[in-house]
Amino acid sequence: MAASVGDLRSLPLAPIDGFILTRVNGAASVREIAAQTGLNEDDVAASLNKLAGLDIVQFVGEAKAALPLPPPEEPIRRQRPEPPRLTEVMASGPVTYDPAELEETCDLEAEEKLRILELYYRLDDVNYYQLLGVARMAERKVIKRSYFELAAHFHPDKHFRKNLGGFKQKMEIIFGRVTEAHDTLTSKEKRPEYDQYLEVQEQARGIEAMMASAQADAIRAREEAQRVRTGDAPPQRTPSMPYDPRREEEDARPTPTPYVPPPARPPTASQPMFNPTPSTPVDPRAAREALARRLRGATAKPPPRSPMSVAPTGATQDAMDALKRRYDDRLADAAKAQAQKYKQAGDLARGAKDMVSAANAYRVAVSFDGEDPELQRLFAMTQEAADMALAENYMKQATYEERNGRWAEASRSWARVAKAKPDNAGVQDKLANAILQAQGNLHEAADASKRAIEYGSAIVSYRLTLINIYLAAGLTIAAKRELEQAARMDPGSTAVIALQKRLEKTG
Repeated sequence: MAASVGDLRSLPLAPIDGFILTRVNGAASVREIAAQTGLNEDDVAASLNKLAGLDIVQFVGEAKAALPLPPPEEPIRRQRPEPPRLTEVMASGPVTYDPAELEETCDLEAEEKLRILELYYRLDDVNYYQLLGVARMAERKVIKRSYFELAAHFHPDKHFRKNLGGFKQKMEIIFGRVTEAHDTLTSKEKRPEYDQYLEVQEQARGIEAMMASAQADAIRAREEAQRVRTGDAPPQRTPSMPYDPRREEEDARPTPTPYVPPPARPPTASQPMFNPTPSTPVDPRAAREALARRLRGATAKPPPRSPMSVAPTGATQDAMDALKRRYDDRLADAAKAQAQKYKQAGDLARGAKDMVSAANAYRVAVSFDGEDPELQRLFAMTQEAADMALAENYMKQATYEERNGRWAEASRSWARVAKAKPDNAGVQDKLANAILQAQGNLHEAADASKRAIEYGSAIVSYRLTLINIYLAAGLTIAAKRELEQAARMDPGSTAVIALQKRLEKTG
């Protein structure tokens, strides 16, 4: 197959398409490209089909027949993968509860206790579809049937007048969440909104997974470069490892054949049967000096050396330095070539407005050539854009969670937004309020609130958040001090007046 020239940045290409495109040379087959890149043949074929459809590559000879092309009458439909069911989620993770809770004395069988504990401690890890055990496209009647089956198990009235101990509260929380799932998924207004929330959540998780993968690739690239510099043997390539031309170069080198002495000739009549005095072994230093003379084209004999000297002669040292420079230059060229390949993938992703993939590609490129200022600039720019994209996703999640009173989830989402926007006063105030409403760590809430005041000192509502945090923590004096400051800023505020009355009653 062969590649055609065009303006690739204007085309909707993914980084993997650009990476595969670099291996198209007019002679390599799909299988050869897959072996070179370490990718699956099906993935390579799908990418090449896409490139061919955009008139970037064309198939030559029998290469076209090697591709598993889909029949034209059955177009490929992209379907959202079905999430794992609740039973799969519960079976995949480790035990999340204290086994001692199973020993609590109450009127529940051990099997019922186990089921309650496993579900209770996984409520935050499953969505409504997983909780009800239904598919994303499930009809309303299927959702209702599943809800009633779960309600029969977890409704507290099922064990009326029984001693449930600490399990009663857990069952009430589970039943409340199951009811919330039912009410949301059977509502024509709430279900589309919840589906959109799940899509944003999945996008955020996908972005984080891509960033983590790129970080691992960058670390692996640095380790491989270090192995080459120190002369360590490269690891055996596996399909999961990215293609590295340096590794291919190492693999292509012939394995040195160990020296095997020729068979001894049978003694002749003129040759004695006993072993004569062995010949003098070759002096390694003399061999190095001879190699240096050949490399430098010198014909003169090396200068005499002291029998006590261990330093190489000037000619030998010069030759060794020359060899080392050639070796280092070769390594540097190989690293720069690899950096350029990843840069090309980053450029393609940036042209397609995929800043996350672009940042990931530039990150690996920088790991190969960290002294290139242009690569550093591109990585910093795209990484900032990727962080902002991730923050926007988490902001949408947090807004939905706040609106539905899910304050624990909202506090985690706002924390991720605050990590990307540490100097945004509004985000810090949202984080502080979410922690307060979730009855979380008040020290963390106060710290976030103080940051909000630091970056937005002119906004009275930020001080009111801190006052409420102080009151929740029982720090009345600190609350009064902040309230006095808020009253000076906006004495007519109804919120300020309400807090003043509240503090007057408490003394």
